[in-house]
Amino acid sequence: MLGACGCTHNDTEGLINLPLTAREIQAVVFFKVAPDGAVRVSMRSKYDVDVRMVANVYGGGGHKNAAGFTVPGPLDQVRTGILDRVVTAIARGLETRRSA
Repeated sequence: MLGACGCTHNDTEGLINLPLTAREIQAVVFFKVAPDGAVRVSMRSKYDVDVRMVANVYGGGGHKNAAGFTVPGPLDQVRTGILDRVVTAIARGLETRRSA
């Protein structure tokens, strides 16, 4: 898709932040597949959702509300496990907010 519209991976950098402007959105995950098949995963969150903990599992890093990592592909094989961990992080974050 990027090539078809004359774009590069760098042109996608700000996209991950757009969904966070909606009040209901707690976390965003953006997957980019490199030419070598590696999958770059960028995550953003707000409130008490700790995406850094997800990144740590996959050898990445960052901070609570912005983290990322790269894993070998293919995308279909890595996406489900990552999204399951992000859903868990969202649930933990919501629980933290309720108990505060």
